[in-house]
Amino acid sequence: MSGIEVAGLVFGAIPLVISGLEHYAEGVATVKVMFNYPSEFRSLGRRLNVEKEIFQNIMESLLDGCADDGILTDLLGQQAGNSWSNPEIDKALRNKLGRSYSVYLETVQDMNESLARFKERLKLDEDGRGPFHDPKSFREAFKRFRFGLERSAYMDLIEEIKRDNSALATLTKQSRALEPARTSRKHRPNFDKTRTNAADVFRMLQKGLSATCKENHQVSLYMRPIEDDSMERSYLMTPESELQSFRIVLHHEPAFSPERRPQWTIEEAEVRLVDCILDEHSQQPPMTQSQIGDSKGGKTVRFREPDRTPSPAQSLSLSCNSQQERPHLDEIGDLCTSIERLRAVDCGVCLGYLSDNPNARRHGLFWPQKPILDITSIEPLSLGAVLTQHSGNRSSRLSVADSRRLALSLALGMLRLHDTPWLKQRWNHNDIMLFTQNGKVLADDPFISTQMSSLGPLSNCGATEHNRRAASSAVRNETLFALGIILIELCMEQSFEHLAAPEDLSLDGTRHAASDFLTACRLEEQIYDKAGGRYGDAVRRCTHCDFDQRKTSLADDAFRAAVYDNVVTVLEEDVRKFFHL
Repeated sequence: MSGIEVAGLVFGAIPLVISGLEHYAEGVATVKVMFNYPSEFRSLGRRLNVEKEIFQNIMESLLDGCADDGILTDLLGQQAGNSWSNPEIDKALRNKLGRSYSVYLETVQDMNESLARFKERLKLDEDGRGPFHDPKSFREAFKRFRFGLERSAYMDLIEEIKRDNSALATLTKQSRALEPARTSRKHRPNFDKTRTNAADVFRMLQKGLSATCKENHQVSLYMRPIEDDSMERSYLMTPESELQSFRIVLHHEPAFSPERRPQWTIEEAEVRLVDCILDEHSQQPPMTQSQIGDSKGGKTVRFREPDRTPSPAQSLSLSCNSQQERPHLDEIGDLCTSIERLRAVDCGVCLGYLSDNPNARRHGLFWPQKPILDITSIEPLSLGAVLTQHSGNRSSRLSVADSRRLALSLALGMLRLHDTPWLKQRWNHNDIMLFTQNGKVLADDPFISTQMSSLGPLSNCGATEHNRRAASSAVRNETLFALGIILIELCMEQSFEHLAAPEDLSLDGTRHAASDFLTACRLEEQIYDKAGGRYGDAVRRCTHCDFDQRKTSLADDAFRAAVYDNVVTVLEEDVRKFFHL
């Protein structure tokens, strides 16, 4: 019998015993020499009723979140019923209690056995009545059954039920206190593989783009996890979001002279581990794209994806564990000059692979089947530019909903990309690339953007002074502090430079090393008032590095977990509440 079913039995048994005690009180009252006994039985009933209410409160607390409100009301409002045998509710209860479930089950069973002995001593039937039909027949029944009338004959059972309730209350309190940490540990992604692969992708793109073209290329990496084209994009993180797929936008700066300008301007592509998408059941070796056919009927040979796409778990297994022979694919050695030629290939077909090491895992390049952007009608615009334009252009204004979703995306992106070439330690709003379409900012889809050259990533044009100055000793983690600044900017709808007050600056009005920290501290209460407690807590923890951790490096597992639990999950809950998810 499941834990939820036993709880249902207890819910049904306690009222019967209370009713039986009241029945006995009425019967004993007919015997004059037993004038003290009615109050004794009613006292037992009151004590048991207290334990019933405690048990009901415990179950209400335990089942909160395990069932819909309507079902929960039904469970707590009835004595028994089919809802107590619902396996889904018991499964949710198991997940909530974790290793404490077996102890909970034993304790509730113990309570049910005590109630069974209570009914046996009182000779109660299924309706909670004693061995007499009415109070007048009590004397005759007492002579026949000689049941105990002393209060002490039942107090041991009351004490047993009380001890069980106390144990359940302690288990419930501990489980509820541990629930956020357990949930977070269960769903907390491991970004180590993501960061490793993101760094590999950066190096591969850098090599491919600078093979023959010595101009700088702007490359933007999508900051939210995206698994594959068949999956819905989500604002909320799931454990399966560790699939190694990266969405990128390649574009050139408009400074090229006409004779040196490449034939393409902006392209969206997807980079995936090629070994992750092979069909383990495919009997034919995949074909290689040895050439791209022209439009005059020339035969085209190209690598084709399998008809059946493996599940995420299968894909990762194939990537990491499969010893099957790797298929032959053409390496894209010169990405910049190849893009125009590769445009003829269908979406979802592997264009070839990128690599910076012959022994490295190969990352395939694809035109996405479900593009994020319509590249024919978009214009790149940094978050810094959006914040600057707020006052003068309402069409570029970020709504509160936009800002909340963007805040979560950026927090996730920071954990996915820190300590990689994509994300500078002191990143800022100019590193965040958004796109506009028909004058509207597409705030749902943020990218981290960098200029690539053969020498490595370059600083973005228009970088602000606070990105170059010395770090303040009050800032314990620059990457987190930078996130905190951006969260403040999103809330206040202004760039941080415009939020500074005279007291945050030097006497001559210039910024000093601690200016940003002073501005963040001064704005703290305004953030709480404007955005609420959850968002305010996330900002405060980022700016003050307030995570109760001795080490404050994102390379430390414990600190990174604390950041995820106290910033990302808090912003995620903020989004859930805001959108009533």
